[in-house]
This record gives sequence, C-alpha cells and structure tokens, in this order.
Amino acid sequence: MRKSGPQKGKSPSRMIDERIKELGDWRGKMLSRLRTLIKQADPGAVEEWKWRGVPVWSHDGLICTGETYKNVVKMTFSKGAALEDPSGLFNSAGPVTVVVARLVKRGRERECEEWLAGIAEQMSAFEGFRGLELVRPVAGLQPEHVVILRFDSRDHLARWEASEIRRTWLAKADPFTDQPVRIQHISGMEGLFTLGRGDVALAPPKYKMLIVVSAGLYPLVALANEFVAPHLPLPLLGRILVTTVLNVAIMTYVVMPQLTWLLRSWLVGRPAESPAR
Repeated sequence: MRKSGPQKGKSPSRMIDERIKELGDWRGKMLSRLRTLIKQADPGAVEEWKWRGVPVWSHDGLICTGETYKNVVKMTFSKGAALEDPSGLFNSAGPVTVVVARLVKRGRERECEEWLAGIAEQMSAFEGFRGLELVRPVAGLQPEHVVILRFDSRDHLARWEASEIRRTWLAKADPFTDQPVRIQHISGMEGLFTLGRGDVALAPPKYKMLIVVSAGLYPLVALANEFVAPHLPLPLLGRILVTTVLNVAIMTYVVMPQLTWLLRSWLVGRPAESPAR
C-alpha cells in the first residue's frame, strides 16, 4: 500500500499502526481487519492521517475514513450513500443525531461561535439537514461547546461527513480547538437521554437506558390499563392505540426529562475521546 507524505516526523501508516496498538481491544482488531480489506480491494490506496487524528484511505479521491468510538468502529465512504445497499449496510433509514463536544482555547470562544455560524450555513444546503443546536459551556458542569446536529437519515449524514466542504471547515477549527473532539452518533431511544438544565452528556450505556425506560414506562402502562382503558368507548385495538400514544407522550415530555435529571450522576460517565470533527 502506498503511503502519503510524512506528517510531524511520522508517516500516516505509522500513525495508523500506533492508533491500532493504542486502542488495544476489539476496536483495534476491527480497524486492522478493515485496513487489510481495503488493501486487498485496492492495493493502490493511499493511507493518510487527517483532521487531528482520523485514518483516511484515498485513491484519486477519498475512499473512506476509519473512525473509532467507544462502542463502534465507523467507516464513512464518500460514495456510500450512492451505492445499492439492500442490507442497509451503508444507508440506514431513520433520523440521526450527532453530538459534538469541542473544548475551545481560552479567549477564543468568539472565533468558535463565528466558525459554527459559518459551518451551519454550509450544512443547511445539504439534503436531509434538520437543524443545529449549540449548548455553551457551563462553569463547573460542562467545559465544552456542545453542538447537536440532526439529519433525517444516516446516508444524508454520510454525504455531509464525506464532503470537501466539511473537511475545509474542520481545518479552520484547528487553531482554536484545545483537545480532541468528542463525538457520538445517536438514534432511537438514545435521543430521550438529554439531561438538560445546562448539563449535556452523550448517550449512556444501553443497559442503563433499558433500566430507566422500564422504570418510567411500567407505572404508566399499569395506570393507563387500570384507570384509562376501561373507560374508553372503543374496541380493544382502539384502546391500545390511545393508551400507547398517551404513554409515549408522557414518557417523552414528562417522565424521561425528570428521570434523566434525577439519575444524572449514575447515567453520565466520561465519554471516550474520538478524533476531531
């Protein structure tokens, strides 16, 4: 496999070797395996190291990236959204939220917010973009600027992530970014776990989500079946529909915000660091 030029005294391939060794778990083995598959599929691929720590493979343009997070190893293919994908490997349906926590150098906060306004304007032109929220640092609770991005599907998100526009804007953030950025992709029930009240955290482990959702849902179902359903002048399926919608609404807008706030010290752990975004 050919290598791109050296960076800070080390070749990109050497830096990828070090990333695999540094991970030291299943993520390192998976990244190594994926790297081997890329080499087998395209012996002419060039290894690069970009965006403050992301392995990249290119051949007359970007092929893919290899990003490692706490629970997943993620490959973003520049043309993945355009491929026929009956198994849903590249193009996953349904909305997705990306939480990006960026620690900004002291005194350069205004630069960061101007940068966010610019990159948000660029994102708004991409298909599937559903909005951006900024949560500013809170003394004693949250030192980072946290950006919450929403796209209507993973394939539209992948198009943004693989775009040259995004890469250009990420490079502009390097001067005021103090540490590697923390990132998490959220979908499904994870979206209910927003702690609010100034404290922003990435989604907790799934077993904790299961416990909290069950604790909130069980009494609602019991109360609805006991006091609501018997009084509805509807057939069985109609009663189930009404009580389900009622329970989900109460869970989303009342129960989950309160439970996640009350259990925040148990739910929130230190998220794994990931490459800058």
